[in-house]
Amino acid sequence: MTKSKELMALLTLSKAMLAASEGNDWSSVTELEQQRVPLLKQFFDEQDLKTSSPDIRAHLEDLIAINAAIQCKSEIEKQNLLKQLGSLKRINKVVDAYEMCT
Repeated sequence: MTKSKELMALLTLSKAMLAASEGNDWSSVTELEQQRVPLLKQFFDEQDLKTSSPDIRAHLEDLIAINAAIQCKSEIEKQNLLKQLGSLKRINKVVDAYEMCT
């Protein structure tokens, strides 16, 4: 596969990950990431990677922007889950206190 095709495949998977994250479908994000990892390794592990091509450079910038958006969305979701966990812990304490009184 040529570098351009590899990069297009990475962009396609990354866009699908972003769409899934926007829909809060984190299991799909994880599945897509597992598909994307080998492509990332293949694309970036090769010694002859040339980023001087304007097309490749622009696509790499797109890939970086998509990754940043996914990271931002996942961090927001992480914070939401931590808040929910805190609420559940408080509820459990209330239930435990109630059970002790009865």
